[in-house]
Amino acid sequence: MHDDYKGNPSAVDGEHTREVGWRLGARKGESDMSDERKVSPVEVVKENSQFLRGPIGTELTDAQSCFGKDSEVLLKFHGTYQQDDRDARLAPKTDGAGGKSYIFMVRTKLPGGRLTSDQLLAELDLADELGNTTLRCTTRQGLQLHGVVKANLKRVIRRINDVQLSTLGACGDVNRNVMCCPAPYARPGYAETQRLAAEIAAHLAPRSTSYHDLWLTDVDTGEKQTVVSSDPDGYDVEPIYGRHYLPRKFKMAIGLPEDNCVDIYTNDLGFLTVHREGRILGYNLLPGGGQGLTPAAKKTFAALEPCRSCSSLLASSP
Repeated sequence: MHDDYKGNPSAVDGEHTREVGWRLGARKGESDMSDERKVSPVEVVKENSQFLRGPIGTELTDAQSCFGKDSEVLLKFHGTYQQDDRDARLAPKTDGAGGKSYIFMVRTKLPGGRLTSDQLLAELDLADELGNTTLRCTTRQGLQLHGVVKANLKRVIRRINDVQLSTLGACGDVNRNVMCCPAPYARPGYAETQRLAAEIAAHLAPRSTSYHDLWLTDVDTGEKQTVVSSDPDGYDVEPIYGRHYLPRKFKMAIGLPEDNCVDIYTNDLGFLTVHREGRILGYNLLPGGGQGLTPAAKKTFAALEPCRSCSSLLASSP
């Protein structure tokens, strides 16, 4: 780490960051092209979305069976994917109808993989009533409902929240679900890592009120908010992500040396506990894991960079 960063969290902000010129994918001999980088259409949608609102609210109540392209991008941050129902598309048409048939997958984020029996039963009821009768457990400790139609989407997300669960940040370019061993063992480390997973998930969740405005506010009486940011980068509304959010999804997990049920090395950032005599002393950080490394492609290599959102983390470090 550069000497100016040591003991000086504020040095991460402003001109010094640009002067150092670290960035994702940067390697020795590469220049910093941040001022000339090409911005993808997805990044433009995120930047102009009014913090994940976009046209979702208007399109929720129109007569179409699907959302437009901008909303399709933003819906992921709210925990749902718009999909083409291939089974319906491939089925023989007897009435001459053609075109795509749209359905939605809705993912519930479960930090640490924890939920109550009542919550699980509520999700199963939703699958039967408003989905295609299937509820899937994901490899990253989430639950997925499939076959939800657009007309039922708000109702599904609201009912998930009614049982104190959430779909916010289950998909999209943010920190995804934080994993740890969910087993209710009365052994050192398990309860502590479950608490830490919940704390990290809460801290890194999007702060925009768009989720509440779109899915949890009554259509007839609710008043939608228009958020005006005084910071050109949006850090006053989203102190972790800013108005651009992340360039890609980010995955984290917490493991124990004797229990790697979360497969910690497949995550972007892993916390491996260090414990002695039943007490956690700290964590070893394991950055850069994943399943997408291509040895011949530098852009898939793990890399670290100081960034604006790191300053609060550094400032709070002992």
